[in-house]
Amino acid sequence: MARPKEKTTICESGIVSLSFSADNKRAAFSPNNHMVYIAECGPNFTDCTTWKIVSTLERHDHPVTSVDWSPVNDSILTCSQDRTAYVWKEDAAKKEWIPSMVMLDTAVTKGATACSWSANGTKVYFGSAGGNVVVGAYDAANDWWHCKGIDKHTSTVTSLAPHPTVHTLLASGGQDGMVFLSSTLTKAADGKPADVPKFGTIISELPLRAWVHDLTWNPLGTVLAAATHDSRVTLFTFPSSTLHTDPAVENVTLRSLPLRSIRFISPTQLIGGGFDFMAMLFAANEKGEKWSLKGQWIAEAAAKRAKTEAELAREKFQNQASTGQAAAVELPTTRHKNVINTISVLKSSDVAVSLTSSELLFATASMDGRVEYWDLKSVVVA
Repeated sequence: MARPKEKTTICESGIVSLSFSADNKRAAFSPNNHMVYIAECGPNFTDCTTWKIVSTLERHDHPVTSVDWSPVNDSILTCSQDRTAYVWKEDAAKKEWIPSMVMLDTAVTKGATACSWSANGTKVYFGSAGGNVVVGAYDAANDWWHCKGIDKHTSTVTSLAPHPTVHTLLASGGQDGMVFLSSTLTKAADGKPADVPKFGTIISELPLRAWVHDLTWNPLGTVLAAATHDSRVTLFTFPSSTLHTDPAVENVTLRSLPLRSIRFISPTQLIGGGFDFMAMLFAANEKGEKWSLKGQWIAEAAAKRAKTEAELAREKFQNQASTGQAAAVELPTTRHKNVINTISVLKSSDVAVSLTSSELLFATASMDGRVEYWDLKSVVVA
């Protein structure tokens, strides 16, 4: 009798986007199709194979591209290639999630590619393949989210980064190689503050000359980081007093494949992961300057085994990208076996975290169907 196949993933499918609840006890993710799963992580949460899928959100017709769980109002935001978006609220009595329609701007004629809550949970943000950035606020009378668009990008919007403290400011990045800081002031959500530029005002234009994969602000809102397809991480440092002046710019060039997701765990420490299947640590000096790659996480040595053709091909490709040599090389063993799509911060700090800390600080989700948890104690210093 054949032995049952060992479970190694959550649902035998790649994870496109994952977001945790505020207490990190539940997770919402898309299994690379039109559905969104809600999973209870359980007491043995670091072993994702033990997670229990308790709900399925099934309203989209085409693949879901982004999921964001609000830490403020415990609602889930989803968007899809079918140009639809929903805000889901849990009905605890009925044990089901109820969707509210997001009325995307009529200018959005192509699929939604990214979504995010504002830091205070009063607004929703979307990006589209048509270059639109959409801002929505809740309309209680009609139980939907009314939206307005900002049409500045000339290609697909790939990333959105709401400012952590200025709730009328949004950073957006796209395949046009541009990052825009835009005013998202809406009367319904923000009132009428006198000192805030009107909706759609472009406060800053930051050219990167390469496809933007991800954007993120540090906890203080003074540094904006961008990961681009040319294997760079760019840090824009703004004066603490204002975001209207030109930032100082630093670039960290990698000798590896591009990063797909980046997140800060402290004002001067940044985590990245992407097409090399491994997590990386970047940090600045004591003055918050001179950013550099500080280390990476490599899995414990695995037993020797015959490599597949796909693994050999990947080794050859990476070596050509890194050194210009065509011969395949022995690559570091990684926990993930496919692209890291999402990094989720479990706990951030106002000060730099010690490299000896064993506290779990972030989690990574990959197209290999796994979620892995990480601390700084296990980082291999570069």
